[in-house]
Amino acid sequence: MPTALLRNAALRCTIACVTVTLLTLTPVEGMTQEGPKATAMILYGNAPTLEFGNGSYSGSGIAIAGDLLLGPRWVGRVQADMLQASSLSGPDAERVRGGLAFVGSLGYRLRFPTVPRLSIDLLAHFGYAQVTYNNGNADFTDASPQAGVGIAPHISMSDRFGITFAVRTLKGSAVGEGTAINRTDISVGGRLALF
Repeated sequence: MPTALLRNAALRCTIACVTVTLLTLTPVEGMTQEGPKATAMILYGNAPTLEFGNGSYSGSGIAIAGDLLLGPRWVGRVQADMLQASSLSGPDAERVRGGLAFVGSLGYRLRFPTVPRLSIDLLAHFGYAQVTYNNGNADFTDASPQAGVGIAPHISMSDRFGITFAVRTLKGSAVGEGTAINRTDISVGGRLALF
């Protein structure tokens, strides 16, 4: 993939993620939902399916995320995923140098009156992922816009702290000379209410 195209795609993705983050941190007038409205998360995830460069891999990574209730039931989320290249297994996994993804999500939060500490987010995901690896001749980066769906249950341990789980699948499309990046991942992490 040409370096200029990669830089432009990464710049556009960074600007979009910063914009979404700023919008999610802006208070929304008329919100009546009790409890935390904005939450920060750190997650450890495992991707049993990670496809790029005409190969299929599995591996793990760390993510940071934030979400905001956009009303009583609607929720927005931004997330940055960092692939741990040393955790990959698959054909020529040692050639992978690293990976990064930015994902924005919009979803619907289900609450259960009989189990007040449990909520479940049904999410639609849109993002950008890139993986850098050595293709035999030189380092090469696959960059891919992605779209997918997921589910994220949350359990509140107190008013400020909680545990979150997430399962999602994302399908990518190829950009330039690269190949699509597809992934399915499962993650678990902690939640901290900001306000």
